[in-house]
Amino acid sequence: MKRIQFKPFLINSIVDGRKTETRRLVGTNTKPRYEIGEIIYIGEKLVKNCNNGVSFEDGKSIPNTAWKWKHDTLSPMFMPSKYARLFLRITDINIVWLQNLSDDDAIAEGIFHNGGGWTWKAADSNNEIYDSPRIAFANLWDSIHGGDESRCWFADPCVFVYKFEVVEKP
Repeated sequence: MKRIQFKPFLINSIVDGRKTETRRLVGTNTKPRYEIGEIIYIGEKLVKNCNNGVSFEDGKSIPNTAWKWKHDTLSPMFMPSKYARLFLRITDINIVWLQNLSDDDAIAEGIFHNGGGWTWKAADSNNEIYDSPRIAFANLWDSIHGGDESRCWFADPCVFVYKFEVVEKP
């Protein structure tokens, strides 16, 4: 089973039902990593807990497991699928230019209105507020990809748009 990774606050948006699509860079390979109908799991950071067991970063434990890695944390990149708690079914795939994003697309990416403006962060965090969902998403994108000029919002890279739904563990 293939894995996909998200920042922890974006995983929360998926769990809350706000995020139903994601954009991923096309790069040199124009073949999508995932296929329509495919079920994938979300890789999350795992942490050794005080009982030498396995917990997620949010503190929820995986019952009846023992820590078996050399370090006290395990990157989402190496999380085994058997520990996954979130699964997605890919429902649609498109290739678009990043800046073709509409306000509705930005909202499907997890951008929401918190009463004061558009943001992507939880209400209890230090929110940056924007005038539109599209501008909020552009800033979210650059917070993740902006260190590379070829990947930033203003470079307008080609991206895969993966639409998905949360499903039960297969």
